[in-house]
Amino acid sequence: MHRPLTLLRLALTTAALLCVSSSAQGQGWLSDRDQTEGDGIKLGAFELHPGIGSEVGYNTNVFLGDVGQDSGVLRVTPHLYLQSSKGGIDLEARDLNFRTGVSSSLIHYFATEANTDVSLKQDAKLEVRLSRIVSVSLEERLQRSIDPFSDAIAPNAGNEPVDTDRLQLNVGGRLGLNSPGGLLKGGVGYTLGIDHFEGDVFAANRNQSHTVTADSSYQFLPKTAFFWNSGLRFHRYVNKDIRDVAERNDSTNVNSRVGINGGLTPRLGFTLSAGYAAGFFEDDNDYESVIAQIQARWRTSQTTALTLAYERAFNSAFQGNFARTDRFKAQGQALFGGVFMLRASAELTMVDFGRDDLLSDDRNDIHLLTGLSGEYRFTDWFALTAEVGYLQNFTDFTFTFDDDADPNTPEVVDEAKYNRFSAWLGVRAFL
Repeated sequence: MHRPLTLLRLALTTAALLCVSSSAQGQGWLSDRDQTEGDGIKLGAFELHPGIGSEVGYNTNVFLGDVGQDSGVLRVTPHLYLQSSKGGIDLEARDLNFRTGVSSSLIHYFATEANTDVSLKQDAKLEVRLSRIVSVSLEERLQRSIDPFSDAIAPNAGNEPVDTDRLQLNVGGRLGLNSPGGLLKGGVGYTLGIDHFEGDVFAANRNQSHTVTADSSYQFLPKTAFFWNSGLRFHRYVNKDIRDVAERNDSTNVNSRVGINGGLTPRLGFTLSAGYAAGFFEDDNDYESVIAQIQARWRTSQTTALTLAYERAFNSAFQGNFARTDRFKAQGQALFGGVFMLRASAELTMVDFGRDDLLSDDRNDIHLLTGLSGEYRFTDWFALTAEVGYLQNFTDFTFTFDDDADPNTPEVVDEAKYNRFSAWLGVRAFL
């Protein structure tokens, strides 16, 4: 067992925010809302979509440690969504559209200290068209995540798990303007973000943000448009001066990009964009870089589709002031006989962490995420689901800590690399 102070520093130092992709471990098929819904229950102008699923699984590295703990897992995932009824009506021609929903995952680990916990995902969106030219939208998202699965939260947590439960709230709105014919569109928006880590070990990472956005687009072909978007984000840590932890650095981040989105043929689409992003931090370890996105979408037939993409992005991080990512993605899906859906995906992400007081050495990671999932629908409301996934972080980086209060305590050296295999089998019912 490490001393509490050493564990505190280890946990706070190794947490990273939005720098690598999440495997949606706690949500499973709920991560794709299109797959959760059936015909629904008609309630006048609205549709109600309830559902529940139950799965059993196996995880080779519950805490994403360099030496992992494995466990059998039980996951139960209910959901309930309410939305404006489609009813064959073009939603863009309506004056009001509304959608809200809540989903949850109860996860129980049979063979680790993680035991049982509950994640939550809730969102709501209201769109109101005030006239042919002016529209207003309001949006809210609340998420409670419980898994240390999206980044290397604590590489040595295979021996000492820490509380990684996290609440994230985003509330905002957008004022939209468009020409009478709808070819020219634009808007401005604002979002308040609150990121709260429930455990005291991560108290220094609690933060808030204020983001102002602007966007516009011009549709010059039936299915093709030029677009521009930009954002200004003020990011602040609420407990950045907590004792025994190096100071967190507030920042101001800006980004802007232009691009084109459209279709070359009825089956082949694309997105191309490029721009600029910069982060200005309190410790003067600032950052600026080109950002870009390239995506190709190919619907090979009515029942099969393939997507290939590359994205360069820059995000705030808890280890280092920021993380620059270069991500390559591929995803394919096919429907067989109208009842069996098969999906495969792969992501390769190269991550370069920026410097701060805690990260004095260069750290470069390569993050690999692959998945294969299938669903067989016995009826319009009942299905069998299966999923396998593999995650690996390749890096030579190691964490080195000692206990200043006790110089006789041996130095702790921890590798940041990890890997995990997971498999799930279950059923779900939905309307």
